Amino acid sequence: MRLYIHWLEMTGLISTDDIAEITDSLSIPQSLLKTFKTTKGTTVCTFDAAEDSESVYISIPQEGYGRVTLRGGFFDAFPGQSIRDFKDFMYSRKGNCLRLDVSFKDISGYLNFEEYSRMSLLENHLD
Repeated sequence: MRLYIHWLEMTGLISTDDIAEITDSLSIPQSLLKTFKTTKGTTVCTFDAAEDSESVYISIPQEGYGRVTLRGGFFDAFPGQSIRDFKDFMYSRKGNCLRLDVSFKDISGYLNFEEYSRMSLLENHLD
């Protein structure tokens, strides 16, 4: 069985000066980011790894915790991309992981589909 990250969302005390570090840790050219400011002064940067897909979303308020979301399109477009440097950077900024979705592929045929389906319907399937 092979596990794949499908969604990662982290917060941290980041500023607009950290955008270059974030994009470098994810191997994204900074020139591909679309950047704009909201009416409340929050800086938002997006990167579309696939057409019509906001794969990377960076939200940096004027003060407080910013948020970086890596959606499934990012991991689909860059399946071999390591997130270790990104994770270490975010933790160095007092970061926290808000969401981590993991998918799997049963490449060895160990899973019994009926048993997996039955277990996914149980109350404790999120455990």
